[in-house]
Amino acid sequence: DFEIGGLRDQDKPASTPARATPGTIGKWRDSSYGILSIVQQNGSYYLAFASGGRRLPLRATSSPKGRKFIRPGSASGDYFIINAQGDLESWDSQGLIDIAPRL
Repeated sequence: DFEIGGLRDQDKPASTPARATPGTIGKWRDSSYGILSIVQQNGSYYLAFASGGRRLPLRATSSPKGRKFIRPGSASGDYFIINAQGDLESWDSQGLIDIAPRL
């Protein structure tokens, strides 16, 4: 056991998942881009960046590794997989780039 600022380790609140807005497939904390989410709106999917409000179109498909979202027109073959743990894997034609933990 350890104590910081009068709170013991067992006193800290359990983490709770971030609240999802309607149409949100999931939210993740990316080491490079901050908070990312995949949203579905009017039958289309987007990768949304919390900072700046930028959205990139995605095409949903399936994969043996999990739910897959391809970035159409990406020169480097970018795609994302929501794995069995709910984390977001970023891939391109050369392989795995990063894994963003689920919020």
